[in-house]
Amino acid sequence: MRADDTDLHHLLVRVQDGVVSRRQILDLGGTEPDIARMLRRRDLTRVTPGVFVNHTGPLTHAQREFAAVLACAPAALGFESALRLPTPDGQIRIVIPNGRRLQSLPGVRIQGIRHFHDRVDPMTTPPRIRVPDAAIDTAAERGTAGAFALLAEVLHSRRTTTSALRGALAARARIARRRVLVGLIDDLEAGTCSVLERGYLHLVERRHGLPVMTRQGADRISGRRIYRDGEYDAYGVVIELDGLAYHDGAAARARDSTRDLETAASGDRITVRLTHRQVFDDGCRTALLIGQILGRRGWQGTITRCPLCG
Repeated sequence: MRADDTDLHHLLVRVQDGVVSRRQILDLGGTEPDIARMLRRRDLTRVTPGVFVNHTGPLTHAQREFAAVLACAPAALGFESALRLPTPDGQIRIVIPNGRRLQSLPGVRIQGIRHFHDRVDPMTTPPRIRVPDAAIDTAAERGTAGAFALLAEVLHSRRTTTSALRGALAARARIARRRVLVGLIDDLEAGTCSVLERGYLHLVERRHGLPVMTRQGADRISGRRIYRDGEYDAYGVVIELDGLAYHDGAAARARDSTRDLETAASGDRITVRLTHRQVFDDGCRTALLIGQILGRRGWQGTITRCPLCG
């Protein structure tokens, strides 16, 4: 067998980004002498015992993933690696059937999981754990804010649904911080899409008895379709929650100001734009002021004082 053999070439170039295992070459009809000859000619270079790549330079991230999965086969990308997200330590995260024992590999973190074959997505190359399962696995390892941000990102990219996340969570007999994860999914179903929006929901709105606002409602201004962070529809008050990413320059602030001006000009509505500090550091005063604004526009309720209210 040669490196330009049709079947091997297709596997290397079209399917596995230049990475192949010894077992795959043998399954295609190659022999150990064929492998030795290709290594001698540098048609292939050894990455790990039993795994090769078709060049001599540094591996790309995708090639590192293929090599890790092939070296540990049967295996799949799991956790952040399955979600195509960077891992905190830069390692490739691989999952294998629970009970197997493998030697460690440089730059690879290997973990056994239950129901491995049920959780692998058969349509992905290299194999990956299904998105809902990988998202729940990863969120369970993070703090509350980090877990919420992760789940929100996966949902926002339309790779899964809250129903699928609930199903993946319910299928786990044991998982860390189950009640927290259930609450985060509840908040996502309520329409919160960022850590700041979730903070407003809990620390300002619910804690102080404000009415429930419509979240992520569609609007059209000057012919453009936009989505509001939230709106108290009955009182004509739009709430926009600006994380740090929205304050990166004068151009972004100018766009926000124009949008607020267009909202006011298009009808009897006002926009209240809140920052991270107003929600997390001064939520009680923010709730009081929002309540006063709503009261002037017809809200008959009263603010509930929380234990932190001065």
